[in-house]
Amino acid sequence: MPVRRLFPLVSLGIFVVVVLVVAFTALPDRDGDGGRSAKREPAQSDRKVLAISIDGLNPDALTKLGPAKTPNIHRLIDEGASTLNARTAYEKNITLPNHTGMVTSDPIDADEGGHGVTWNVGDPSKSISKDEDSVFTVAHEAGLSTGVFVTKQKFELWQRAWEDDIDLFVPIDDHAKLVPEAVEDLADEQRDLTFVHLSLPDVAGHKSGGMSPDYLDAVAESD
Repeated sequence: MPVRRLFPLVSLGIFVVVVLVVAFTALPDRDGDGGRSAKREPAQSDRKVLAISIDGLNPDALTKLGPAKTPNIHRLIDEGASTLNARTAYEKNITLPNHTGMVTSDPIDADEGGHGVTWNVGDPSKSISKDEDSVFTVAHEAGLSTGVFVTKQKFELWQRAWEDDIDLFVPIDDHAKLVPEAVEDLADEQRDLTFVHLSLPDVAGHKSGGMSPDYLDAVAESD
C-alpha cells in the first residue's frame, strides 16, 4: 500500500464535537452465509463516496457563521440528509476512538462488542483486533478502491489494522498540502471511497478556546 509521509510526529489534544459529512452510496452486501464473501471483481460504478471529518467542529459554529461564511457545509446540509445532533460514542469523546467508531460503526468498549480503541496517541504497540472490520474492509471485499487522507499521525493505527483494505494512506499535518493532495487524487484516481480528515477547528479550539474568533476562523477555513 503506498504511503506518503510529509510530516513529523505531532501531538494534538482532544476535540469537542466531531461532525462527519458524507455523500453516501450503497456498498454491495456480503454473502448471507455468515462468512466473508470471496474476492470480487472490481465493481463498475460511476458513484463515489467522499467522507469528510472536520475534527472538533461544534455545530453551534455553523449556526453562528451561517451560509455566508460556511457555504459548502450549508449546501451539503440543505441539499442532502443531515443532522446537527449526531453522536459518535458515549464512552469517550476523543479523536482516535471516535473516528474508529465512525469507520467501524462499533462502540468503543471491547467487552460490549466494540472496537477497543481507548487511546488517543500514536502507539505502534497497540492495534485494532484483527477481527474488526471497517468500511474500508467492506469496500475492498466488493472490489472497490479506497484512500485515506489525514492530518494526524495517530491514524497510522488504521494503516496497520487495514493495510490490505486501504489502497492509499496519506498523513500530512499541513492542511494547505493535504487538501490539494486529496483533490488531485480524487480527480486522477477516481477512488470509490475516500476519507478526508481535517483538524483546524480542533487545534484552534485547544489553543484559543471553543467558539473563539480563532476557532470560528478555523471552521470557516475548513469549509
